Amino acid sequence: MSEFPWAFQQIEPTTWAYVSSLLMLALFFKFSRLWSIRNLDLVLLVLLAPGLLLYNSGVSLERQAAVELAKLGHPVTLSLTSGGLLENQPAPAKPPHESTPPPTDPVPTTDSNDLAPAPSTNSDATPETQVQSNSDATTPPALDQNGDRKIWMARRVLSHSFLYAGFLFMLIVGLLFVVRLFLDQLLVRRPALETNLSLGGLWLLVVSLLSFLVANITVSSPTRTDVSGAQSAAAMLDMGQKSTPMVDQEMGPAYPLLHLLPVVPTMLRDANSRVGLDAAALQVQRNASMIWVAKLMAILSQFAIVAGLVWMGGHHFGSWQNGAGMATLYLMLPYTMQMSGAVDHVLPGALLLWAVVLYRYPFWSGLLFGLTMGLVYYPIFLLALWLSFYWDRGVRMFLYGVGATVLLMILSLLLFSTEERSFVQNLQAMFGVWLPRVSALKGIWEFGWDPWFRLPLLVAFVSLGTSMVAWPIRKTFGTLMAYNAALLVAVQFWHGYGGGLFMAWYLPLTIATFFRPGVHERIARHMVR
Repeated sequence: MSEFPWAFQQIEPTTWAYVSSLLMLALFFKFSRLWSIRNLDLVLLVLLAPGLLLYNSGVSLERQAAVELAKLGHPVTLSLTSGGLLENQPAPAKPPHESTPPPTDPVPTTDSNDLAPAPSTNSDATPETQVQSNSDATTPPALDQNGDRKIWMARRVLSHSFLYAGFLFMLIVGLLFVVRLFLDQLLVRRPALETNLSLGGLWLLVVSLLSFLVANITVSSPTRTDVSGAQSAAAMLDMGQKSTPMVDQEMGPAYPLLHLLPVVPTMLRDANSRVGLDAAALQVQRNASMIWVAKLMAILSQFAIVAGLVWMGGHHFGSWQNGAGMATLYLMLPYTMQMSGAVDHVLPGALLLWAVVLYRYPFWSGLLFGLTMGLVYYPIFLLALWLSFYWDRGVRMFLYGVGATVLLMILSLLLFSTEERSFVQNLQAMFGVWLPRVSALKGIWEFGWDPWFRLPLLVAFVSLGTSMVAWPIRKTFGTLMAYNAALLVAVQFWHGYGGGLFMAWYLPLTIATFFRPGVHERIARHMVR
């Protein structure tokens, strides 16, 4: 695991949260101007860490509870939600002709940044390797009379409390981000506030942090959830096999192939969580290329985000030091370290960032925006903002770019349509053409929030997004950055599949908004080529 770089070890999330928060304050806090807006922005970014740590603690307790049940001789199977929950239940009975699995590998491996339920496995997979759906989860088997059941239940209640607190804290901080981003246009005076480190030191940090991030993704090992995704992808790509539904309402609207990529865990595992890892890796030996595809896409997406922030600072803000500072700040965030291997997080964030970076070329911005919209569906609610920005000049070329990308993605669905999953079903999943769900939701909706409350939030969000056509009347480059980020933060409140965790969608543009100078004169009529 640690051949490259030599003796490399993954960092424990809590340790990195403490260290990175102190480093961010040392590099970017303006000690000479205590009440500057830069310091307020920095505090908001630091406040993202506690919610993630609470979430990770809840997932860790769930994993420990599963391990304890296994040690007591109660085999369990894995049911993974977007919140990382484990539903323990008796393992399915094996057919008489199959041998009993070894007692040393009773528990599947999981990781705290496995964010979405894995697709169904092949029909020839054994019951022990299949990932059970959350709706099928039952109560744990009856334990002995020595209080083991009470201990297990107490640990489970505590883990749910941590998970609920984590999601709630992330949404509260997200609300502060929404207010700050929508008020950004009122901040007329934006003095240049350089970082507390020279440009050479910033470049050294960017290269070093990016290198360690790449190493962290590279040395990460597959989990059972990764295995399940790779097996489903193999079934889909092998037209001779019977494939199972790829993307449905249990996973949320998205381009069907996106959810088939394995989630690459980039957080430190304890010894217990590695139980069953070797067996899991053997199951995907013939499909290991899917894991490397996911790693490669995650690495390239991270490179694109860093390059986009640097280019934004150098060419649009007129300061390479600000560009290097934005990239350094992004790489230091605890979220970047913990979720760097989740392709459905970082890829849409990278594409949308470059769509904004290339705003002077509406056709290319349209291509990237259409690709983002086709991959994860939710940016479709940003379309009104983009159209109104380009209305004076460039709207036609922007629509050409969006239309060309979306059309190609729709046509590509024909290559992956089968009898079990028709083209219409794939198209429906890509654009989320179904009624809003109010049952079997993930994230904070699992822990007591009434699912029906999601409907007024959705209506309010749609109204906010469409209202961007009329306000603000004069949309600048700064408006485009800030309001794209604000709307993607607002998505988290009604997102039914782990809302609050998808920070990579808005963090690059949020950081760019915090660093930007005055750009009130940069409107489409003057800037578009």
